[in-house]
Amino acid sequence: MFDSKPVIIKEWTDEEKLVKHDVETVPIWAKLNDLELKFWGAECLSKICKKVGKYIKSDQITQQRTFLSYARVMLEVKVGCEFPNSIEFIDEKGFSH
Repeated sequence: MFDSKPVIIKEWTDEEKLVKHDVETVPIWAKLNDLELKFWGAECLSKICKKVGKYIKSDQITQQRTFLSYARVMLEVKVGCEFPNSIEFIDEKGFSH
C-alpha cells in the first residue's frame, strides 16, 4: 500500500513494455478474531479462508503463536469483491464456529 492505495510491483527488464495491466486479484492481510488456537495451522486456515479468497500464508506471529488475540493471514482476493463480516465453518466434530 502506498498513500492508502494498493501498489503492484513487477520485476523490470530492458525488454519490458510499459503497458497498463488489468489487475484481477490482489494480496491482502486479514485478521481472524476469536479463532480458537487449534485452527491456526496452515491447513485449517486455508480451508477456513477459502470462502473469502486463496490462502497464501500466515504471518510469523501467527505461525509462532506469540500473540494470541487474532490470527493474521495473507489472502489472494478478486478486486472489487465484498468481504464478509464473519466466516462460519463446521469443524471435524460437526460443531459450528
